[in-house]
Amino acid sequence: KDDLVRLYQLVMPPPQELIDKLNEPGVVVERNMEMSQAAVPNDALYAEQWALGRISAESAWDCVMRAGPASSVTVGVIDSGIARSHPDLNARVDPMSTGFVGALNAEDEDGHGTFLAGTIGAITNNAIGVASVTWPINVSLLAVKFYNLLNPLNVAYAALAIAYAVAKGAKVINLSWHLGMDNAFLRWYLGSFSVQQVLFVAAAGNEGTNNDVLPIWPASYVLPNLMSVMATTQIPVMAIDNDDDKPGFSNYGPNTVHIAAPGVRVLSTHYGFDPLLPARWRNYTG
Repeated sequence: KDDLVRLYQLVMPPPQELIDKLNEPGVVVERNMEMSQAAVPNDALYAEQWALGRISAESAWDCVMRAGPASSVTVGVIDSGIARSHPDLNARVDPMSTGFVGALNAEDEDGHGTFLAGTIGAITNNAIGVASVTWPINVSLLAVKFYNLLNPLNVAYAALAIAYAVAKGAKVINLSWHLGMDNAFLRWYLGSFSVQQVLFVAAAGNEGTNNDVLPIWPASYVLPNLMSVMATTQIPVMAIDNDDDKPGFSNYGPNTVHIAAPGVRVLSTHYGFDPLLPARWRNYTG
């Protein structure tokens, strides 16, 4: 019959030259390809991480695994520090992590830095806690603490922290903080690292305003090596579509915000965990 399809599989694949010659109208000859299931980590709380499903993390992880062993990447987290001994972070904490306020250590007293670190690079597929977006890439979390309870955020400490992270090999640096006024030095300073191919990822802000009209910094700087990210929230199940929505607090801006990512009910690591009470560090939502 005209619609009959015959499939043949050769045990020993022919050379590419023969494959090219055998292809003709009505005949398709191609090398067989191995398949695998989509990568699904076994972290205890993975099923509750709606954000990873929304960004199609499993498909991305599968692509990385197919490409072979992934190279290591150092990510700088310029923030409040990191909980070094957290079981979902400890093996990922870069030994060069440090601080520029109080004692020169990176221990987190606020929680914000640890939360960011877990989202970026929590140890994944270890049967505990949460999964991170970067699995299976080997991420080294270089936490640089530039504020604490007694020392508020300021540009000078931020600049020191950024310079340190770049000097220690960070190629991606997270900046989840902002200034209400433009700062010429900070703008120049961030742009100066473009020649070293350092990417800065800046939070768009939480005032619920349009950054095109009321800019905040550094997210609104027009720099080749800076990406501004706004938050999205999950639409209720009864909604008629599967699109995300902008939460009321998130800043936005068609010209100044580059991408959006889940930012509500995101499950991540807690800085105040207690090994005897694992629920305290495994169930932190921000």
